[in-house]
Amino acid sequence: MEEETEISVTVLAVVRDCADMDSSVIIICPDTKINALMIDSLQMIQIVFEIEVHFGIEMPEHALFQVDTINDLINLVRLAVCSSDGPSERQQGLCVS
Repeated sequence: MEEETEISVTVLAVVRDCADMDSSVIIICPDTKINALMIDSLQMIQIVFEIEVHFGIEMPEHALFQVDTINDLINLVRLAVCSSDGPSERQQGLCVS
């Protein structure tokens, strides 16, 4: 469960940092819909880039079109981390056996 927590916490933090809004007014949680955050395409690119760099992964672009909620993004990151070719020791620690 700790592995999932790290992925969730990191994704939520990146979304909060990249979304241009007052975080004291809007609560962002895994069930939050991406379109409710009014994230534009450049912000989404920045979010994906920061997540990819942080976890050392590459997320398939076609899958990003299916992301509706923050939880969808978290699941996509988890899938990319756990299915990457030869995941690093750190990435292996993020994958649930």
